[in-house]
Amino acid sequence: MFDWSTPTWLEKPSLDPAIRLAVASGGASIIDAKQELAKSQRLEAEKQLLAQVPVDQRDWFEALMKAAQVALLERGP
Repeated sequence: MFDWSTPTWLEKPSLDPAIRLAVASGGASIIDAKQELAKSQRLEAEKQLLAQVPVDQRDWFEALMKAAQVALLERGP
């Protein structure tokens, strides 16, 4: 499938029915929906956690929380 003479799925969509379905659905996928759900759950959890932190410490706590999220993303799986 890596040969230049082999048609890609764009040139011959019948090669992969799953790709054809994804293209026909406008590109929306289960992964997108799960990612949106995880994002909304994370934001809600952040809100609940920040509500438990004393008001005078929220700015620092939120900054540290965001730094931890960035560090986790940079570390990778």
